[in-house]
Amino acid sequence: MVTFFVALLVLDARRQKANLSDFPLLFCCMKSKESDMYKQPIRDVPWGLSATVRTRLGPFLAHPIVKAAVVLAYLGLLSGAIVGVLKLKEGLELKNLAPFCSYFRARIQAEEKTGADMVSSELSVAVSLRKVDFATPATQASIDAVTRKFEKSKWTNRDPQRRITSWLRGFEDWETNQTAATCPPDFSACLNNFLSTEGERYEKDVLRRPTDGTVKASRYFVLTKATPDFLKQRKLMTAYRDIAEDSDFARKGEILVYHPGFYYFEQSIVIRDQTLLNLGCAASAVLVLTYIFLAHPAVCFSVLVMIVSIDAMIVGYMSHWGIPLDSITMINLVMAIGFAVDYSAHIAHAFMQETGTHNERMIKALQSMGVSVANGALSTLLATLPLIGSSSYIFYVFFQMFFMAVLFGATHGLIFLPVLLSLIGPRSSSHRSADEQKPKDTRKIEPSGEEELPRLAQMSVPSDLQTAPGNSSDDGGKGKDDSGKGEDATV
Repeated sequence: MVTFFVALLVLDARRQKANLSDFPLLFCCMKSKESDMYKQPIRDVPWGLSATVRTRLGPFLAHPIVKAAVVLAYLGLLSGAIVGVLKLKEGLELKNLAPFCSYFRARIQAEEKTGADMVSSELSVAVSLRKVDFATPATQASIDAVTRKFEKSKWTNRDPQRRITSWLRGFEDWETNQTAATCPPDFSACLNNFLSTEGERYEKDVLRRPTDGTVKASRYFVLTKATPDFLKQRKLMTAYRDIAEDSDFARKGEILVYHPGFYYFEQSIVIRDQTLLNLGCAASAVLVLTYIFLAHPAVCFSVLVMIVSIDAMIVGYMSHWGIPLDSITMINLVMAIGFAVDYSAHIAHAFMQETGTHNERMIKALQSMGVSVANGALSTLLATLPLIGSSSYIFYVFFQMFFMAVLFGATHGLIFLPVLLSLIGPRSSSHRSADEQKPKDTRKIEPSGEEELPRLAQMSVPSDLQTAPGNSSDDGGKGKDDSGKGEDATV
């Protein structure tokens, strides 16, 4: 902005000085005729966005019926946003990390249509134990108690043959059918025999010391129900963690519940709190900065209300547009505050600088700043339009979010906030005197002859025009006669 754009302004100023054409680019080197520049006086175009905002929008909004319609429209939009907030989904789905044209995304969509995603969404959650003496009967009983709690959970698969895969249960079943020769009294030796024969499939689930075969850590698996919904996956993860926290092994951090998918489920736990925290910090910063520049609590509060309303509408209509709340949309929401504050802050500042009634100040504010706000919103919207064809979820969501930010921001800045200020806006902060605010009579008063004579008589004659000492009296008399004639003519 302060380097590249300023350089372009310098080049454009040189073009204007040389009378070169500015459009189209193919004719930028052609000079305009100097006579063409002054043929017609410069006048405002009576149509278009700029003319509409400058001349028609303010008087239109000043009408009482229009104000009532604007208030009703605002309440309708806000109601739709509230409904959307209640239905807003949370979490980043795995398919959104792939491009729209990828085979991975097509596979996920095909599974959703055929119902195969119900099978693929069954999770094999690992329950890991460490720093535990697995050889003692008390420890084995505690492990079995925790395992039964996982079995009884409503999130666990109902198939008794598949829901639990535990080496300890397999070892206990094998041990009851063995003799002392195949299962010696030493736990480590007996476990080694089990893992080398029938329990070979559990070998990777038990970590032992190479020296004496003592178990250092182990794991077993709990198969869950089909949970394709992201919200249910979060609840499942939370429920399993609660079971682990209530066990005897939780005091020293000896138990851990884990699945690779928990990495994605984790954000659904904190995304709502993090979003509210970030939006609150951004809104607080906006409140402080607007108070510095606007210096009026009521106006600052009005701008803050507009910012909160804009973000609420963006969040609400995200749901109607099929956009979930995830880490990507959270970043866009925080960025939208920076875009939306300009539209409202400029109009509020212009309203405070104008004088007159509330309606007059609203009209003047839109005349002075409305065009700039409208052009800024339009240019921002045009800058994001190329992203509409993006095959990436990140960039396409960026377009969707900023389209709503510009649309709602411009609507609040050009319509909702002016109407609000015209109804309950504070007094003007302008320090102009009352005489400057009164309309002045600009009619030109032509002096009459009788009033002109005394004024001319009081005018001093320059020294170089006075009569020289050597001049004759005839010349003086002639001058006197001439002056007399002129005096008669003036009268």
